[in-house]
Amino acid sequence: MSSVSGVASTAQAQQVSFGKNDLLGKDAFFQLLVTQLRHQDPLAPMDDKQFISQMAQFSALEQAQNNTAQVIKLNALAMLGREVTVNPGDGKDLVLGAVERILTLDGSTKLMVAGQLYTVDQVVEVS
Repeated sequence: MSSVSGVASTAQAQQVSFGKNDLLGKDAFFQLLVTQLRHQDPLAPMDDKQFISQMAQFSALEQAQNNTAQVIKLNALAMLGREVTVNPGDGKDLVLGAVERILTLDGSTKLMVAGQLYTVDQVVEVS
């Protein structure tokens, strides 16, 4: 059994669950790495090069996620004061209005339009 499949089996046995945003995120990657280290054979530990490679992948993933968050914030700031059309979902009518404020709540960038908060991905048009 390879170390990767062994880790996957161990993670399944422990019923590790991830939220929808963590499926391929840095928390899931880090948890897999820790599980792999925890359950490795002490007589045949992970190769140093393999460990360094995995840590480099973790670092690259974290940097990519940070860059994505910054791009979302920059896009939101570019909409400040502009007229937007927002799709609030749940079958509700589209909302038209100017972006009044930009907020970061719980790590998510929100736009205030017509007194309500919306995520950047709910914006369907910028005028």
